[in-house]
Amino acid sequence: MYHRILDPQSTQLHNLNLILKQIKTKGPLSRADIARNLSCSKSMVTSNISELIQYGLVREIGKGNPSMGRKSTLLEFNPRSHFVVGADTRPEHFNIVLSDLDGSILTSQSFKPKKFDPGTFIPALSRAILRVIERSGVERSTILAIGLMVSGVVNPLSGTVQYSSLLGWDKPVALAQEVQRSTGLPVYLENDVNALALAEYWLTHGQALPSLAYLYVNKGVGGAYIDHGKISPGADFAFAEFGKLIISGDSGPARLEAYISLDALLQRFKPPLPEGGMKAFNRYLATHREEAERIFSFLISSLSQVLTTIVAVLNPHLCILGGGIDFQEEFISKLMERSRRLLPPLPTRTLRITSAKLKGDQEVLGAVAIALSNTRFKFIVQG
Repeated sequence: MYHRILDPQSTQLHNLNLILKQIKTKGPLSRADIARNLSCSKSMVTSNISELIQYGLVREIGKGNPSMGRKSTLLEFNPRSHFVVGADTRPEHFNIVLSDLDGSILTSQSFKPKKFDPGTFIPALSRAILRVIERSGVERSTILAIGLMVSGVVNPLSGTVQYSSLLGWDKPVALAQEVQRSTGLPVYLENDVNALALAEYWLTHGQALPSLAYLYVNKGVGGAYIDHGKISPGADFAFAEFGKLIISGDSGPARLEAYISLDALLQRFKPPLPEGGMKAFNRYLATHREEAERIFSFLISSLSQVLTTIVAVLNPHLCILGGGIDFQEEFISKLMERSRRLLPPLPTRTLRITSAKLKGDQEVLGAVAIALSNTRFKFIVQG
């Protein structure tokens, strides 16, 4: 079991999450059941349950049937007491969803803007968000926030996109502020890779690990680092830019992204694709085994250098590979073997690598995680 030092406010949020997780995973439960499972006082459980009921996150559903003694009131999680909206604004993924507090999508809509200039794009995005809310049929008062994930350099504190090559924005754009003005709901903004890493931590690993490093390979190569449920931003909101790390290759020292971004791979191996996207690339890898082995061997050589650096410097409990390339178990196994050989023998370092679980249309849950992590219910995401 991992432990961390918590301040009083963090302790309260941590306790709320522990109790809520008990109810979510093992419920319905009574207050006495929870106190027994967590080896804590019933008074502590009761006070926290009262807060969760007040929030609407937990509801009483009747009496249990114990073998002896008084019947206890049972409690269950109510994930549809509130909702959040998530919008993936990356050109290849434009998608807007309304989700409950468990990450279950109730309503979704693809979003295909005709123009990307801020004056046209932002009103179109706002209208699409409002249509999703209207189609969902949920009470507007139950919607907590809107989360936006954007490819580029983002300042989440000001809600500003500093730069986005995919959207063609080379000057700061106050995206969150403008969408909030149009929708009347709180809006929170984050870099796409940071959002994806947070969603993986929340939805696929159950907050079981204190830290994870996320390496994203697509048209660009990015990264993120999650520490106890929080995104590590760095001084300039550019922490964990793993694609900028220098590796050695047949073309000499260069940034990782110059070797393994999708465009770099297509230029190097020149597969005859009808189109240049990640889906076409994965289809090619699946149907051309010999060439796929050559490409994967190159990826292992490149990625192992960066993963070794990540593990040696940041020492995460888990490294996740995401971005769209279909990394099979055999590839992960060979990558771990190569990376272990590059690590110094002492001190012993944890090396665990897995592929991202959230793929394709599910990646919009990164925006959902950003929205929820900025509300009073952030403990659901952060643990």
